[in-house]
Amino acid sequence: MSTPEQTSGKTSRILIVEDDAIVAGMISRALTGAGYTVRICGSAEDALVITEQENFDLILTDLIMAGMDGLDLIQQLRPKHKDVPIILLTANGSADITIRAAKSGAFDYLSKPFEMRTLLPIVDLALKSNRRGASAALPLLRANTACQIVGNSRAMQEVCKTVGRLADNDITVLIRGETGVGKELVARALHEYSGRKNGPFVAINCVAIPETLLESELFGHERGAFTGATSRRTGKFEQAHMGTLFLDEIGDISLETQGKLLRVLQERSIQRVGGQDGIHVNVRVLSATNRNLEEAIAAKYFREDLFYRLNGVTINIPPLRERKEDLPELIQVFLDRTRKDPLERQMRIATEALQLLEEHRWPGNVRELENLVHRAVVMTNGSTITRESIYTAFSSAQNSNSPESPTIRECVSRWLNKAEFENCQNVYHELIETVERELYALAIQRAQGNLSKVSEWLGVSRPTARQKLIRFRLTPADSDASADKQ
Repeated sequence: MSTPEQTSGKTSRILIVEDDAIVAGMISRALTGAGYTVRICGSAEDALVITEQENFDLILTDLIMAGMDGLDLIQQLRPKHKDVPIILLTANGSADITIRAAKSGAFDYLSKPFEMRTLLPIVDLALKSNRRGASAALPLLRANTACQIVGNSRAMQEVCKTVGRLADNDITVLIRGETGVGKELVARALHEYSGRKNGPFVAINCVAIPETLLESELFGHERGAFTGATSRRTGKFEQAHMGTLFLDEIGDISLETQGKLLRVLQERSIQRVGGQDGIHVNVRVLSATNRNLEEAIAAKYFREDLFYRLNGVTINIPPLRERKEDLPELIQVFLDRTRKDPLERQMRIATEALQLLEEHRWPGNVRELENLVHRAVVMTNGSTITRESIYTAFSSAQNSNSPESPTIRECVSRWLNKAEFENCQNVYHELIETVERELYALAIQRAQGNLSKVSEWLGVSRPTARQKLIRFRLTPADSDASADKQ
């Protein structure tokens, strides 16, 4: 067994604040067995009295307790015990709680139930941090701010912890991740949990605005500045004064606009197009991109000095394929959103349908999942989304003729962007496999499981068609049998 951390030559003392005696006893036995000195109290109020009388090197506290809760306890303890790390324990694993815990100054946060082998390394790390000198805690978040970030995976908990720690700091933040992972939700959370919450949150998608109009959108213009400028226009920077400005797809703006943006970030002053006077703006700037900016800098497509101005701190949002444990919670949220009336039927998803979704790579990430769930609900008779409903929803996505559906050229362009800016070395095979999967998915759905028709339509042998369907897990259980009967 490892030797417990020592503080001033003595065994570290840990206070457990937990109103469930069984849970407190389990934690106490694990910590005592590891060599720590432990004291237990059953309420936050008792903890305040005890910490006035005794010194502790670490505090573990439950979140939900009768009377004062764990977050309120941290707020009460912080003025006199700034350097004592606090670990929050709770059965509520929401993103809101994670952000609030980090923002309150908690060293870490653990969701119940947890294994003691998970707790002990965190305790060890917290005590080492205390010996080095922990930073002062941040002030507690105003109560009950809602957070729309969904996901209790470890990866998303880390994102939420970072949001909590950065919320009240005006440092610029660069949010990175693939298209559809939820970069704007993270930006909104940084705003909602900050001291600028009561100010405006202004978002602009830089790639959605023609380059000729982007400068005017960002900085505004005076009347007569250019043809069509019939009146003065306030730009996004002015609109976001005393609040937060979110620049999405920042990697797609021109070098000329990059230079003007850099000047604004340096001087904290903007000049409207056609104007002469500088206008001071008090704005926190958050930005996001799905591009590899380091490679864009090397290729002279992005300014290195602007990159360092925007990249005060980076938050990397993992793609959905790397946190598939969040799928059930995300799906339930999207199912709830489809209910227009609380009295409507409560939709659920069958286990085999969920398994199919877990096998998908989700190139469009959370946005793709939300759209798919909505289509599946529309195409489902009854209250249970089946595997067949998911097949149909996938096929419908590929067969859509809406203006939002990407053309083949646009799809190929996106894959080439991955190769150019994201250092993807297998674009050809990934693209071919994606197209092939969707081709067979739509064919087997239209053929209603008839393997002979799929073979005939695609000009391949039945064994080849069967192998492809098995490989892509697209064959309904009875497709071979139904096909052989026809």
